[in-house]
Amino acid sequence: MLRVVACRSVLRRSVVTAARCLATDRSSGMLLRAPPLLTAGTLPYLHPVRSKSKKAKSKATQDEEEEEEEEDDDDEEGESQEPGDNEKTAYVSSLRIDSIMKAGVNLSKTKVVESFYNGSIRLNGKKVTKKSTQVSVGDEVDHVLVFSAQNPNLMEVDRVTLLATHHDRVTDKGRFPVRLRCQRRLVIEKYADED
Repeated sequence: MLRVVACRSVLRRSVVTAARCLATDRSSGMLLRAPPLLTAGTLPYLHPVRSKSKKAKSKATQDEEEEEEEEDDDDEEGESQEPGDNEKTAYVSSLRIDSIMKAGVNLSKTKVVESFYNGSIRLNGKKVTKKSTQVSVGDEVDHVLVFSAQNPNLMEVDRVTLLATHHDRVTDKGRFPVRLRCQRRLVIEKYADED
């Protein structure tokens, strides 16, 4: 079957011309009978042809991998989850603390860098001096937001806990999935070395 792909205006003109030729007697110029409607529904080859991109296929396979991983993670779930917790799977290129914060709290890299210079990023309760500090499974990374006005011993943080890494599932871009627990606006006691 020959596929015809044409602009709508050209297609419309050719359909109207064909209908006129079929409907008139060429010798007398009189209308014989009305032709059947020629529409995209009656002629299947008039539908536009669209080829899929390769990016959509790779995205679909990545989504399938994430779904399989989520099913595996649901089976492994042994810890109780609090109401404000949000567990998610993110793809990172390294286990540096800035990459984990970017993936967990949705901060841009520039905001993470500013937070480092302000001293508001903590790893397991201790100030971090380098962005390249590696995070291991079970570590808690805190981003200090504000200190409580009502109680000076409390502060509000965004906390990201690294639950699992999957180095065996590397994508073609060199990224691998990590499972994170993200706690937004968590109120905790002030750190001992905090002013």
